[in-house]
Amino acid sequence: VSWLQTVHLSPDALDAPQVLLERRPPIDPADSGWWMAGPTPSGAPLRLPISTLIQVRPALTRALTLPVAWRVVVQGERLVSARDASGQERLAATGPAQM
Repeated sequence: VSWLQTVHLSPDALDAPQVLLERRPPIDPADSGWWMAGPTPSGAPLRLPISTLIQVRPALTRALTLPVAWRVVVQGERLVSARDASGQERLAATGPAQM
């Protein structure tokens, strides 16, 4: 993933306390393959450069380095779940504890 590539995101995802990320095969060279949604995705997805997204949600940095077909849940600044292509939990609960 390059910081200049883009992420698809639902309009509500930037402000949502919990987001789901799913990495799909990229559709073009500028696409990272990452799709990000809040708990209730709404509206047509936008494409945003990863470099901009990381300024708004820095806790996503680690998640965005994972391979295609992974699914990640981030709650606030904490990565609470990361599952590989087979659905097996690989990473859980990293980052600051929730208050």
